[in-house]
Amino acid sequence: YQSYWVTAVKADIANQPWVADGVFADLCTTRQSDAGESGVPVKYPTDTAWSAAMNSFAQAITAGMHGVGQKLWCNRTTSSTAQGSAAWLALDASANPPDAVMDEGAFAVSWGNAATQFFPEATWKLQLDTMAAIQHSKVTLLSHTKLAPGQSGTDHCGKPVTFWQTLWYSMGSFLLGKNDVLNNDYFMFQGSGNRYNQIVRYDEYDMIDLGKALGPYQISNIGGTNIYWREFEYGYVAVNPTPNDVSTITLPQPCRQRTHENLYTPASELPVVTTISLSGHHAAILLKQ
Repeated sequence: YQSYWVTAVKADIANQPWVADGVFADLCTTRQSDAGESGVPVKYPTDTAWSAAMNSFAQAITAGMHGVGQKLWCNRTTSSTAQGSAAWLALDASANPPDAVMDEGAFAVSWGNAATQFFPEATWKLQLDTMAAIQHSKVTLLSHTKLAPGQSGTDHCGKPVTFWQTLWYSMGSFLLGKNDVLNNDYFMFQGSGNRYNQIVRYDEYDMIDLGKALGPYQISNIGGTNIYWREFEYGYVAVNPTPNDVSTITLPQPCRQRTHENLYTPASELPVVTTISLSGHHAAILLKQ
């Protein structure tokens, strides 16, 4: 089947006058339960068997595409599970890792009945650590919500949630795990009405520049709740991946807090703060004074 796929894609895509520079391959899943088909494959009845076969397949089609001058982008999903993360890392360490790998459900998602579903802390942390560990592929991460800009709803914990909260939480999570040495990570966010059919560039992407990271993320336990934070040249990112609200976080130095509401306010006009509060499933962007 590996040979068939490469032969067919060469004929259908690579050997055409309108050829692009690469191919996106969906459903290169790390677990057979995520493949989107009913039933259990006879040859791959377990996630372990499926994962080994899929990694072999991804390597083979990567080599095949490279042979005709094409790049390959694989949608892997489930970097948030132990099985999935291990499959991501095994493929990355292989002889022919894809040019790019994708997790279409990172940090916050629109799946399920809630307006936004947040992953449990341990699952969320595994996504951070997996993206940071990938050395040989570009990592593309997609977060999303059912809400449109300005809308609010209820999250999976039954708590109020807004579009901008979900965007900032997802963006903050991405900044915590981003490999700032290889600079090989890419982030995309989608809301209601534009999922999978357009690319939206939010003002945050242009207005927030914290410079280079000064190290990996750190964890501070405050009253039993873990707050994850990372220092950059020009500021800090802090994320609360739990449903628990934290009323007081003492900052490493005086800062000015950037929010969606004050995105265009000159930094010099923002108040100086030495402590902040951080509600559950929220992120904070802090500028050094």
